[in-house]
Amino acid sequence: MKKILLQTTIQYARDDWSIERFSILANLLSKIEDETGTRLFGITARDRENLASGDDRILSKLDETDFDQLWLFGVDVGGGLGARDCAAIGRFRERGGAIVTSREQSPSRLPKNNMRGSSRPERV
Repeated sequence: MKKILLQTTIQYARDDWSIERFSILANLLSKIEDETGTRLFGITARDRENLASGDDRILSKLDETDFDQLWLFGVDVGGGLGARDCAAIGRFRERGGAIVTSREQSPSRLPKNNMRGSSRPERV
């Protein structure tokens, strides 16, 4: 089973782009099975949780987790990723982790220079 992290770049806020807005996607992915009835994906869906450093509790250590894929929803208005977040995402990708990113209504602001192992941001 592939482990997927669905993550927003903002902390929870009522009536904002919290992970709740992506619940249909999370539910759909969690129900996909192969021909034997085995679930293909384990889904963790969460909003950003800032540490005192300003980095996210999970993203800043993503390369140390057992996630196979990161689906990152850039819904912030700027500054949605900290330096440690970017470094760990880069290491995650270097170790073979897959990344899907999206950004609502503006160009991706993922800092290219801080995400080792990535070339340029790709739009999905």
